[in-house]
Amino acid sequence: MNYFDDDTAWEAFRREAESWLGTPYRHLQRCKGRGADCTLFIGQALLDAGILTRLEYDYYPRDWHEHTGDEYVLEASHRHMRDHLRPGLRMVSLAPGASLIRGDWLAFSTTERGVTNHCGLVWPCGEGGFRMLHAINGRGVCFARLGDWWLRRLTRHFRIAGEADIPQGMPPSPPSCRRAKEAGAWA
Repeated sequence: MNYFDDDTAWEAFRREAESWLGTPYRHLQRCKGRGADCTLFIGQALLDAGILTRLEYDYYPRDWHEHTGDEYVLEASHRHMRDHLRPGLRMVSLAPGASLIRGDWLAFSTTERGVTNHCGLVWPCGEGGFRMLHAINGRGVCFARLGDWWLRRLTRHFRIAGEADIPQGMPPSPPSCRRAKEAGAWA
């Protein structure tokens, strides 16, 4: 079963992820209101919603995709979805072109080299279609039309699946920079 078929689970994640809207784009950052890149925005929103249990990342230069064929975005995302999803959840890899549903994680290549260098989340529109929630240079965390331009560049499609007997009350996630700021740790 798709984890986000559960309306309560979806609403909790939707509220968390949408609370990042307007956060500026900042490479290798994951602090709501201060800065986030595409991968770490998604990872931190999943962590704060209690879907991920941990979020780690390695340094990579901002223009890495122009100089290598290494799949940093896919490798880091796959590692988190494989190793740090809350117990009872798992990541399912779907073929590009599979039906989209709310909360799906999409990976894209915007380069001629074909290296996956961007990701976003499938988000429902009021009209019944879909758009994408992502963090992108120049606009930060925002919605974008999930049209042909993006879909032609789709490299991977993932979905979080859950078991019917997932416990409802999970322990809170570790403190994020947002909670550190609220506690007065930031000047």
